[in-house]
Amino acid sequence: MTAPLIAFSIPLLDTALAVIRRLLRGQPICGADRRHIHHLLLDRGLTPRRVALLPLRRLRRRRRFRAHSQRGSAPVFGPGHRHLLRERLDRHTALG
Repeated sequence: MTAPLIAFSIPLLDTALAVIRRLLRGQPICGADRRHIHHLLLDRGLTPRRVALLPLRRLRRRRRFRAHSQRGSAPVFGPGHRHLLRERLDRHTALG
């Protein structure tokens, strides 16, 4: 139930912020600009595919972590967590 709410809240929040930003600057609210979330992420070098999938990936990661923490088991780390695992392994081998 929360996944659809989060998925729909991101574009609504982005639109609301664009309207407020334009009203404060005295610009027409229907005018175009590059200050939307997806434009800012594209300008940072993300591909259009990654920008579109970013909210879904974060939501999936949160749900997976929550499911494991409720069961009392350790969360499953994905490819994005390799650096954390590497640091932990390096510290462990340095101590031993």
